[in-house]
Amino acid sequence: MAVCLSGTPAQAPRLISSAEDGLFSRFLFYAFKNEVVWLDPSISASNLVLNDHFDNLSQLVLNGIDFLSSEPTEFSLTPAQWSKLNTAFSRYLKDVAVFNGDDASAVVFRLGPFVSYRRYYQQ
Repeated sequence: MAVCLSGTPAQAPRLISSAEDGLFSRFLFYAFKNEVVWLDPSISASNLVLNDHFDNLSQLVLNGIDFLSSEPTEFSLTPAQWSKLNTAFSRYLKDVAVFNGDDASAVVFRLGPFVSYRRYYQQ
């Protein structure tokens, strides 16, 4: 199941009040800042037909689903990729623990591979 929500950064804490209950780590936040520019909203300003545009995007998504569901898909990391992942997530874990406390570190474990999460909790 997937859900797409939009809003302002100030609205996020109302939806998820704590990183400790596991809900926070199940969300992917994408924030961006656009240049503030006026765009001409008239029909003559663009040749883009939104129905056609979204039909094309829908077809791309459907092609991806067909490809991934045609047979089991397995992803493997090379030793170099595992090394990069371990280096990055070690840093993320330290940063989260320093700035958010030990309870929030579970978020980093959930975002990393399940193996790391399982090892931490089996100790």
